[in-house]
This record gives sequence, C-alpha cells and structure tokens, in this order.
Amino acid sequence: MARSGSSAQSRTPSVEQLSAAADALLAEREPLAALEAWLHLRIDYLGAKRVIGPALRASTEGEGPAAYAASGPMIRQAMNRLGRAAMERGALRAGVTPDDLYRLLVGLLSHGYDQPGWEASARRLVGILTQGLRAE
Repeated sequence: MARSGSSAQSRTPSVEQLSAAADALLAEREPLAALEAWLHLRIDYLGAKRVIGPALRASTEGEGPAAYAASGPMIRQAMNRLGRAAMERGALRAGVTPDDLYRLLVGLLSHGYDQPGWEASARRLVGILTQGLRAE
C-alpha cells in the first residue's frame, strides 16, 4: 500500500487493511520506516473518514456504533506490533513504550482532523515524530 501525495489520490484502506498493512510494511521495511509509512496510511484513512466518523459515533441504530468501537482495538494492536518491532530492533530511543506510541498516535492524528490544513500538518508532524523517536 504505497502512499500517494494526497489522500484524495489514494485508495483509502479499511480498518482491516490498515491493520494488515502494519505487517506488510514490517516485512518490507525497517521498523521505524514501517511505522512512518503506516502513520501516513492512517492519515489517509482519517482524512477519508472524517465525514462519516461522527455519523457512525452518533448513530443509534444498525452497525455504525459497533463498527466504530471495533476499529479502536485493531488500530491499537497494529500500532503495538509496529512499536514492538522497532523496540526489538533497537530502532527507538530508550524508554519509549507502546503506550507512549499510542498516546502520540491519538494526539497527533485525532485532534483537529476535521479542520482545514490538518492533513498537511499531520504529515509534517509524522516526520518530526519519527526523527525524534530514533535511537541515538
């Protein structure tokens, strides 16, 4: 799942594809590069879902709320796999935990995603984040 220049040009992954992409990226890249690529896929996903996410959360009928709630654990598990792989390879700076990575993900990719300019800012911050996570 290669990232294109903008989410409008890319095929938006489902939560299941996003989860599977973590493993595929780990198979073809070093762990921190896999994490960075996966975060860009997550940006693509959120950019496309920003319109329907609130509707799913607000829905009181059908599968909307269940589907929305079920996506969280899959995303967290994918992030944990990426983080553990980076830790096991010594790619992350000392002391960084999977919980740290998850908190970064939540803060980086959730806050303001419905605001203009969010996607470009999130992509810049992913680069800053991955540079800051590198082992010294």
